[in-house]
Amino acid sequence: MSLPQAMAGAIGLFGITLGVAGLLHAGSVQPFFGVTRHELLGLDLNPAHNLLHLVVGVAGLCVMRSLPAARAFGIVLYFFFGLQLLAGMVTIYFPKWNFLGVDQADNVMHVLLMLVGVAIGWGPRSLSDRRLRRG
Repeated sequence: MSLPQAMAGAIGLFGITLGVAGLLHAGSVQPFFGVTRHELLGLDLNPAHNLLHLVVGVAGLCVMRSLPAARAFGIVLYFFFGLQLLAGMVTIYFPKWNFLGVDQADNVMHVLLMLVGVAIGWGPRSLSDRRLRRG
């Protein structure tokens, strides 16, 4: 298994864990969309956002068996969380548009997930890749 595949699997486990923990912690929080004021590890929770975490998690686990699929997942991850970051920044100024209950901690997590997407999509196949060696 290559490094991008392992990272896609790790993101899969992270997404599923975060989604399930969010759903269990918040229960059937109302409303489905918007800010709920329920938090887990500093992340604002709502059911729609938790379902997105689950979708990303399942996708990560599904693509980890194939390097090309894992690479495509990394590229999609980069752009998806880039849009999430942009939406999170916009909702600072327009809070009524905050359908997913994104807060500053989510924005930080989205930046980190964008960087992981870059590593999966465009990074080396393994840490011992010859292109990384000096010489």
